[in-house]
Amino acid sequence: NDKIKEIKAEMERTTKAYRKGRMKESDYDREYDELEKQLKELQKHLVNWTFDRLDNVAKGILFVAYTEGVYVKKAPRKVIINEAVALAKNFLKANDYKFINAVLDKAIPVE
Repeated sequence: NDKIKEIKAEMERTTKAYRKGRMKESDYDREYDELEKQLKELQKHLVNWTFDRLDNVAKGILFVAYTEGVYVKKAPRKVIINEAVALAKNFLKANDYKFINAVLDKAIPVE
């Protein structure tokens, strides 16, 4: 939950900075392009699904875990996936956690 709040807050700060003219359009575009890149990488691992078809909570869990596992890397891969599975068990339908586990297991590289 804290990680989701942090990412949401950062996105809001970025948007406000852009709207107030404190961020160059090129910087905003670069941030958006990076987001698109991450979503495309994650999409590669969704078998017979598109990111748009997923539940919004599932999207959030996948995106935050993927970003943490690929870019932030403050926790071991296994811990990141286990946290995402725990969130899925609490906030998604009965067996959706298996889908989250399978996608992240493919998407987050083993190092």
